Amino acid sequence: MSAPAAARMSGQGVRTVAGLELKQRARTSRWPVVLGVWFLLIAAVALLTWYGISSQDQTYQDLEGATHTESAGRSMYDLTTFFVLGLSMLIVPSLTATSINSDREQGVLATLQTTLLSPADIVIGKWVASICMTLVFLATALPFLIWGWVAGHAGPWPILRSMVALLAVLAVISAIGLMFSTLTARPVGSAVLTYLAVATLVIGTLIAFMLSLKPFESVDTVQVRTIPQSWYEEHPNDNPTTSECVTTTQEQVRVHTEKTWWLLAMNPVVIVADAGFVERSDGLIDTSGTAPMAAIAEGVGSARKGPETGTLNWCDVGDTGGLPSTPSARAGQPPSWPWGLGILTVIGIGSLVVAIRRTHTPIKRLPNGTRIA
Repeated sequence: MSAPAAARMSGQGVRTVAGLELKQRARTSRWPVVLGVWFLLIAAVALLTWYGISSQDQTYQDLEGATHTESAGRSMYDLTTFFVLGLSMLIVPSLTATSINSDREQGVLATLQTTLLSPADIVIGKWVASICMTLVFLATALPFLIWGWVAGHAGPWPILRSMVALLAVLAVISAIGLMFSTLTARPVGSAVLTYLAVATLVIGTLIAFMLSLKPFESVDTVQVRTIPQSWYEEHPNDNPTTSECVTTTQEQVRVHTEKTWWLLAMNPVVIVADAGFVERSDGLIDTSGTAPMAAIAEGVGSARKGPETGTLNWCDVGDTGGLPSTPSARAGQPPSWPWGLGILTVIGIGSLVVAIRRTHTPIKRLPNGTRIA
């Protein structure tokens, strides 16, 4: 096979390899069992969330006036989506992390390389097959996600965005697994490296963000509107009003998270949460109920915004009454998930390029003990 032919990718070649992968997996008896267990676990999480929240005070309404049923639906959708993401990040690496080196051990890869299939056909075909299997798992969970979406009146776009983000994240993880499958001789080693890469994206980015806080601290001079301590000393038995607030100049140690927020943006959990986040029409923070997507999106939005500019209003005298009305930190900001998904896309494309280059023939060097055919 000539070098140009080896580098060329054809749709027919990709379909052939993907079809072979899917047929091989469909013939194994464990996949129906895995899908059955998957369905039961998701059903249990969705039903427990729904009935757990629905069994609370039925007269409850959140700040925006959402009924108790709507709040339960949104909570069920959020928690089920994160549960699907967590389980998928455990299952998807097994679809590709041992794909290439396992075929090389069994002599199957050498047979494929002697055909008209190019390295790109082989790698992309296996990657497409893993995405198809991922779609099967997502389709199994879709009834419960639609239930939460309809009950929560979230609108069509949040569920569409979160599903696209979820599939894209899992596609990147599949590409990373393929890369390690070509870089290591043993399937066990590539599987471990893939899970370490997933852990780095999920936990490592959070740790890196926390470690970056100290270097970006600074002492800033800010204007603060507050009740002076001397007023409380002079009026120990009175309650202050807004007319007692004064503006003072203070020096504060503040962390400029606007310089490192992108570390959180590339986290798969943050990407899915920000994509599926339902913004409130009144621009306030949804502090009611169990809304993990809102909490995560708000946290990343606050980190992206960084320290407040202008005069800080600490004049909380408790005479406004009613429910809290904290403005959302995401107000006026573009969504963060396209940035994170863009970073992961670059990682995924780079992983596929490395996998294709490592599958080229003739092979210049192989690890010790690796068979050719």
